[in-house]
Amino acid sequence: MERDYDIGLREYQERIQNERELPKYASKIIDRLIEQGVIPSEAEVLAHFSVLVEVELDRAESYEKIPDDPDDMGRMCHFKVNNDGHMSELYLHYAEQYHLTLLPRMLCKLEHLEVICFPNNIIKPIPEWIINLKSLRVLDVSNDDRPNPEVLDSIKSFIESLESFNEFYR
Repeated sequence: MERDYDIGLREYQERIQNERELPKYASKIIDRLIEQGVIPSEAEVLAHFSVLVEVELDRAESYEKIPDDPDDMGRMCHFKVNNDGHMSELYLHYAEQYHLTLLPRMLCKLEHLEVICFPNNIIKPIPEWIINLKSLRVLDVSNDDRPNPEVLDSIKSFIESLESFNEFYR
């Protein structure tokens, strides 16, 4: 059963993800992302995502392990780009400051996205648009305290084809 907080957060995130214009300060986020090597069209998507989750993500060159210290959030919320400046990996680990309750549709604009790693959020269900991410290899939306998100029959074969399927969804 969803808590009132979860329902309110889901409604907020659905409203925010559907707004067409970013707040004025988002242009600063876009500029910073472009400086970090993200192509402009994908910088806009990532800026919108940052506004949605209320966290500015930074580019990470390498990602070894989630830090044990929960105060070290910088390494827990980051992204990687490929050599062409396309988003290839996106990491957003649960923290007390935010919960992600849905996979935002805006992510389907990131055609080169290979990894979505959003563990310990409260995402449910996995949306059908996920099959549009043809480069996706890893989808981690597992949660230690809750059952894994529902996988609809229409996308089950896609989810089962991912490298992460055995690790997170069995």
